[in-house]
Amino acid sequence: MIESIYNEYYAAGLRVVSLGMEWGPYNCIAWGESFNLTYPILDDTDNLLYNKLTYNYVPHNLIIDHNMNVVYSTTGFNESAIRDIIVTELDSLPD
Repeated sequence: MIESIYNEYYAAGLRVVSLGMEWGPYNCIAWGESFNLTYPILDDTDNLLYNKLTYNYVPHNLIIDHNMNVVYSTTGFNESAIRDIIVTELDSLPD
């Protein structure tokens, strides 16, 4: 899912940072190890960023462009919409 998108577009400039907290048997380290994630997962157990950046639903996907503008923010996972935004944003990067 996000890992495959991250790997596909990393060379083009995409960077991914995930936000997590303890949830069931997982903490951020266990989540990354269990699902072989190679991007960083920030521990937000205190919900400091989660409450500011999301609508309090899991999952919540947020895309921030190179100018630090939020260009996509929604709950759920719509892979084609996420890919479309990423491609559009990477294509608009200055040379």
